[in-house]
Amino acid sequence: MMDKNDMFKPTKEETKNIADNYWKDLSDYAEKKLDEISDTIIAVAKSGKYETAFEVLKTEKDFIKQKLEDVGYKIKFKDKPGDEKNIYMLVYFN
Repeated sequence: MMDKNDMFKPTKEETKNIADNYWKDLSDYAEKKLDEISDTIIAVAKSGKYETAFEVLKTEKDFIKQKLEDVGYKIKFKDKPGDEKNIYMLVYFN
């Protein structure tokens, strides 16, 4: 059994390094898209729905997917016919 006194207690510098590493690959595009997704999820949830879809760059989809899954969202992708750069990201939450 783990003693609560043995829990990981990072220093301020270790905490900063952990946060920096978590967000190190954040592009301007991904930051704006994550903000857009957050705002939309709030609005959609208020309307009583628990899923929404977004168009995202294929080059950024894995990063965005990981960040959303880290906070509990379920993600699926659907190809966007005729579009080599973008893909549909379906976000499920409940």
